[in-house]
Amino acid sequence: MLAVNPAEFAQRYGALPPEKMVEHLRRHGAAVTGVWLNEVSSELIADAVQAEALKVGADLIVAGAFGHPRLREKLMGGVTRDLLARMELPVLMSY
Repeated sequence: MLAVNPAEFAQRYGALPPEKMVEHLRRHGAAVTGVWLNEVSSELIADAVQAEALKVGADLIVAGAFGHPRLREKLMGGVTRDLLARMELPVLMSY
């Protein structure tokens, strides 16, 4: 499991810490290793996700699609859009 800027994300959106997600997946029998990437600029998150997936030999990226208001997406871009626009591996999105 890969978490990018996990402390910032948890603080901003009230999300679970990635350690809790790994713990949950392990309780259900998944062999999970956690990788945390910190201080990745928002413009480079999609590239960092794909680079890490290629580095570990993944054949699929599973990601949650996260929407922002349209104006913010136009001004700042979006990880979901970037992953889909420049994917090097198949991507399964959940919204």
